[in-house]
Parts: sequence; C-alpha cells; structure tokens
Amino acid sequence: MSILAKSNLMLASLLTDKLYAIEVKLGLLLDYIQNNKRSEWCREQQYIVNYLNDIVLVLTEALYKGKRNLEDSMG
Repeated sequence: MSILAKSNLMLASLLTDKLYAIEVKLGLLLDYIQNNKRSEWCREQQYIVNYLNDIVLVLTEALYKGKRNLEDSMG
C-alpha cells in the first residue's frame, strides 16, 4: 500500500477505508452466525460484497488511468 499511497493519496485513503469497513463487517459475522441471526448475517455479507466490488472498480480505473498516462508520455 505504501507505493500506492505515494502515487495517489486519495486512492489509498479510499481503499484503506473500504478495507477497514470490510474488517469490521467480518468481525460482526461471527457473532451473527453463532447467534443464528440470519438476516443480519445476510445484510453484512451484502455490504462486504459491495465494498469488494467498489475496490475492484477503483483499482481497475486506476490501472487504466495509469496505462493511459504511460502511453501518453511515451508518445
């Protein structure tokens, strides 16, 4: 993450926030599973999937932007 942080602080901040949120949600899942709270478990699982999708989209966009910048600089 340090290389990413040096190149794009906003991207690194967004990813850090999303990864922290996923960590928190995963922590909740164990309690929900043990206490048979299916609706809460499903809700948290959906948040996790959405956060992971957001991360993939942001990283894909950053990759394409980096490729375009490299192509533009090369001529």
